[in-house]
Amino acid sequence: MPSAILIGQLDDFLGRVTSYVQYQQRGVQESWKIDFHTYKGGSSGSNIEKGAVAEEVFLIGEALAETQALATAVADTARIATIVSQVR
Repeated sequence: MPSAILIGQLDDFLGRVTSYVQYQQRGVQESWKIDFHTYKGGSSGSNIEKGAVAEEVFLIGEALAETQALATAVADTARIATIVSQVR
């Protein structure tokens, strides 16, 4: 993710992505969970000091559900939300 503005607001952004996924999956009866893992670093790929704003972020989304089909649907919804939100 190259956007310095988005990187500075990453926690809020991922919260909005999670809320969007919850809304889109509101009719699903099976249980599911979405989580994000972020790895922040500088342009050289080294870790940054705690509290500093990263130059780049590597984002991994993890979807767990009762079925593979539901986990895939949750992950797909989060992927779409992540891409569309950056374009706006």
